[in-house]
Amino acid sequence: MKIRSAILALGALALVSAPAAAQTADADFDKVVGVWDWEGTHVEVSRCAETELCAKVVKGDSKCGGKMILSKMVKVDSNTGTGDICHPKDGKTYKTQLKMEGNDKVVMKGSSGGTVAEGTFVRVK
Repeated sequence: MKIRSAILALGALALVSAPAAAQTADADFDKVVGVWDWEGTHVEVSRCAETELCAKVVKGDSKCGGKMILSKMVKVDSNTGTGDICHPKDGKTYKTQLKMEGNDKVVMKGSSGGTVAEGTFVRVK
């Protein structure tokens, strides 16, 4: 089953987590902070202590209880990260890869028990 979905985060959008990469972590994390649109659902990504980046739905429905990024994101490269993201529409946890394309677009692909979720996020602000 394929679901076009907003996952977040975008936390996805979280691109670095390793302490050794602290100097690039700030720059990589900062470029995803903001509000992102996925098919009318708006997700706000901000800095936080627990997972370094946090994401919550600020427009539209969410079954994640306000917390979409469930793990620290693991950096693949300066524009790509992987981690556990809660899907706001079904409440399931997806192993997700997020890739930043330019400054205003993030492509997400994730899977959970055979279900595939993917989507494109566009920066609102």
